Amino acid sequence: MDDSKLFDDGEELTGFLEIPPEQLAAKEQEPDDLFDEPVGLISTGLGGEGEWLRYIFVLALQEECPAQEQQQEIEAVLGRVCQQNHSKVEQVQFCPSYLSVRLLVPLDEAVGEVIEAGIARLNQHNDRVRQEYLVTNVAVPTEEEIESFLMSCKKK
Repeated sequence: MDDSKLFDDGEELTGFLEIPPEQLAAKEQEPDDLFDEPVGLISTGLGGEGEWLRYIFVLALQEECPAQEQQQEIEAVLGRVCQQNHSKVEQVQFCPSYLSVRLLVPLDEAVGEVIEAGIARLNQHNDRVRQEYLVTNVAVPTEEEIESFLMSCKKK
């Protein structure tokens, strides 16, 4: 699969996040740990929506791509986990040895906690996915990056 087809649903992913003026003013008053000056703009390669950042994460499947019924169940589980963590699943894509998820996570939520809760719930009754994950909010992972991640999972 070439990189342009991963999450190619015609939606343009923008690199800037809108922050309401009242929240921006509040953020500018608080010093940032990384900068001496207040920071008021958040920029990511995948963008966001309102006060939400867009992420893509990849999970290695324990077995080959699940049947359609199991895919729907996995999507439902991830949707419920995200809802419980104030996040939104935008798209789930199944590939032969992994699944990719595009989601929106509020600024004040830790994306790792959302993903790890999803992994725990998916593996509650049987191991469907590995514990390791690849996550980014910079760009859609390339096939090479995903293959490298999958190879590192197999070594463990």
